[in-house]
Amino acid sequence: MKMRKTLSNIVALAVLIVGILFFGSVFTVMLFSLAVFVKMNVWLAVAISASTVLLGAYVYGCLAKKLGVKMEL
Repeated sequence: MKMRKTLSNIVALAVLIVGILFFGSVFTVMLFSLAVFVKMNVWLAVAISASTVLLGAYVYGCLAKKLGVKMEL
């Protein structure tokens, strides 16, 4: 039973990481295309995309906590 719970936590953590990476990559591509289009400062686009990745990580973490996923290996 413990092995199954550990495997479930590992799968949930992997889904969480993939979701964060997908969320971050989509926003990074959108912001860099916007930066080129509007001639925005590139470092500003980097800062905004990093903050959206962190926001995505926070949202996914809260969602996982609500679903009862324990973040331990």
